[in-house]
Formats: sequence, C-alpha cells, structure tokens
Amino acid sequence: MSEKVSVLFVLPVGSTADAAVQETLRGISSQTYPSALIEVIQVQYVPAEPGAHTSALNAAREEASGAFVVHAEPGVVWDGNKLEQQVRRLKASPSAGACVHRMTARNSDGKTRALDLGGIRAYGPRIGCLLRSPWGPGAAMLQQKVMARVGVYRNTDEVLWEYAIRLVEKGYVLDFLDEDLAVWNTDAPVEEQRPLVPTRIRYGFLKSHLDRTPPEALFSSKCSTGRLILAGLYQKNDDLEASHTLCQEADGQADGASYWHGIVHRREPDFSNARGWFKKAEGLSALPEIFRGVVPFLQRVLQVPNYGAQDMALRFLHHLQSHGTWDPFYFVDLCEACLSGGTAQERQLLEKTQEIEFDRMFDWTCRMATA
Repeated sequence: MSEKVSVLFVLPVGSTADAAVQETLRGISSQTYPSALIEVIQVQYVPAEPGAHTSALNAAREEASGAFVVHAEPGVVWDGNKLEQQVRRLKASPSAGACVHRMTARNSDGKTRALDLGGIRAYGPRIGCLLRSPWGPGAAMLQQKVMARVGVYRNTDEVLWEYAIRLVEKGYVLDFLDEDLAVWNTDAPVEEQRPLVPTRIRYGFLKSHLDRTPPEALFSSKCSTGRLILAGLYQKNDDLEASHTLCQEADGQADGASYWHGIVHRREPDFSNARGWFKKAEGLSALPEIFRGVVPFLQRVLQVPNYGAQDMALRFLHHLQSHGTWDPFYFVDLCEACLSGGTAQERQLLEKTQEIEFDRMFDWTCRMATA
C-alpha cells in the first residue's frame, strides 16, 4: 500500500473540541491503514455565511495530494479498517471512480436507519442517485483523478448528494463494498417524510438535474415508462407541476399513469380530480403491493404506546382488511379530513403511509419497465 489517502474534514469554527468532532478524529486515527499515508485536511467555516461549507470543502479539495480522497463529517465514526478496505478495492478495480460502503444513521433518540445503498442496488446508479441521497456522508472514497474530472463542489444544501449525481452522470463505475463501516450520529430525522400538500419544490439542485434528464435515459426501450419513472422522481421532489405534465404524456401508454396522476392531484390538493384518476386505476396490480406495505405499518403503530393517532390507525386497518386490498379512495378521504382539522399525529401517520405508497408504487413502476 503506497498510495496516500486525503481526508477532507470541514467543521464549523470553534467546534474542534466538540465531542462529535473528537469522536470522528479518533475514528480516523485508529485506522489500520498506515498513518503515514493518511493526510487529514481540516478547514473551518462560519455556518451562518452562505456557501461557507461548500467553499471549505473546495479549499480542502485543493489541498488534497493523495491518490484517493474521502470526506469526513463530524459525528461520523469509521470502522477501523474502512480506509484499508476501500483502497484495496479501488486498487483492484482501477476503472471504478469510487468505492462506497454501507453505514448506519443514529439520531439522539437512539433510532437507527440503515444507509444500505438500497436505491442504487434496486434501480441502478442513475435512478438511485436521483431518487434520494444515495449513500451516507463519508461512505464514498474517490480516486483523485476522478475528482479532478468531476470538478469542484457546488453551493447547494446537499453538496455530497449533488456530487454523487454528477459522478454517475459522467459515467463512472461505482464499486460497492457490502459492509457497514461507519455510524453517523446525527440530530437529523432518520426517516424522510414529505408533507401531504407541499408548498415548494424540495430540492432546487435536484430539479435542475431532473429537468436535464430525458425519459429515454432512464429506460431507453420504453420511453412512456421512462416518463412515469421521471414523474415519480419529480413527485419525490415535491415538484407536482413537472410530475403532472409527464403523467399526462404517459396517459394511455403506460400502466400506472392514472395512479401517478391521482397522487399529483391528491397532493395539490384537488381531491375530486384525484378520485377521478384513481377510478381509472382500479384493478392496477400495484394496489395489493401497497396494501402489503401499509397494513404491517398500521399494525406496528397500534403496538406503540401514546402514538397519538391510534384511533385513525385502527379504523384505517379495519377498513383495509375488510376491503382486501389498497383503497386509494379511502386514503383520499383521510387526507381531506386531516387537512381540514386533523391532529399533528394523524398527519404524521398519513405522511408515513404516503411514503409507503410512493415506495411500493415506484418499485412496481420500475419492475414493469423491465418485465
């Protein structure tokens, strides 16, 4: 092992003594990779200054002299052989632009979530990176020459996610290391939930990438299904107008277009129009799959003391069980009632249900494209 690894570690001014920073530094210093070949570049930034974090990352990147580059984040604790394993993989696969591993996110309440590369494993790097942030902070080690070609970090709130999208767009191969090699201690929510009715597009940087993505780039052999995949990606980003346009273009050409169309109108909210589109989607083979995702969730809710929305969960569960499959009309009714006078806990339950609906519908749509 003769190659140097540059570790880009940017942190807020005055935080060097913080427990999260010290914990991360201990994880770096305890690596089995030779310490003489590990270059830690620390750059501080002022959090209140717009773009300061990105500028600090670029400053650290400019100083990096290693053949391999990895990003460190306060609160992320690495397994002792992380760097050694990633360098070994990249040396064995010189065509790979980056080596990425699994990791675990843990919040202050002790709740955990596996950052397991699931999106890119299920749908491929292109779709997976556009669907959600594809891996956790510091999970990717890049070859220095690849970073030079991808370019500088851009001033976005999701700097590393945007960089991952560019890496994939430029056609670089990703090497996936199927081991959990870090824990990310974070105050951020471990699960993403979007509002029932969005008030703005979620990520502006993501919209710019989606706007430049032609449907045939997602599924070249089935452009109509590619439109639905893209409609789902816009939907995930709370860009209802763009999603609606694609649903209209795919209407009558791809299974599921009416259902995606119904989701758009439910979230506008235009409940009567949503019911009309869900009526056209009756009998869709995705409905039992949504049912099989939502029912276990509602059963788990009923096991949680003081959840706050158990009456709704019980009524919802009984209805679905008697109905025998997913009922989008009943869900529309619940959303409409909640928006006009529901509690915060009831809204949270419906938002979680909405995420399950999205995940099952998106997965079904991708499988239909490759069937």
